[in-house]
Amino acid sequence: MADYIRRIRDNPIAVAVKATDRYHNLICAVLADEGFRRRYATETIRWYLDFEAFRKEIFVAVEALIKTLTSPLYEVLPDFISILENCREQMWDGDCSPVRDSSQPRTDNPPEVSRFIRIIYLSQVPDTDYFETLRRYRVDTARCDPASLAPNADLSLVRALLTWIVRRDRFNEGTLRESVRDGSLIEVLRRLAVLLPSH
Repeated sequence: MADYIRRIRDNPIAVAVKATDRYHNLICAVLADEGFRRRYATETIRWYLDFEAFRKEIFVAVEALIKTLTSPLYEVLPDFISILENCREQMWDGDCSPVRDSSQPRTDNPPEVSRFIRIIYLSQVPDTDYFETLRRYRVDTARCDPASLAPNADLSLVRALLTWIVRRDRFNEGTLRESVRDGSLIEVLRRLAVLLPSH
């Protein structure tokens, strides 16, 4: 698949045609069964979300498709394990360059981390009641390290931990980057991969 997409990206006409086709199919996919919708949304996020042609339209269409699913699209998140591991190594080497977009607020998050934030929200994974979920599991957010909780966490706790890791960065900028650097986000993602039937 990677080679197929690379060849498409090398041809602007092919990009336009494939992006148009993908956008149309995403709109029609809402009529398909749940299994097909999950597979199609996952494939779109993995391979087509960053196409220059129809980028905004594809994003909106796949978001609408994901919202028809009966559960979050967890399947796309383990893809970030190796991506964030590489980023972590570069952080320790001082080479993981942060985003530098003058139209956006300053951030210390590398592009890989920014993409993770975008995808976790798109996939509908965040738990809107994550503090209540953490309380139910007796998690002391002032003292606990998410990585220490990951090995025995079930899917509900993993979802809450991922939400906690992402959300706390909004109130304490830099904590998400640090969770990549110290490996805690990666450990929670590894636990998620173990819990998913397809991994």
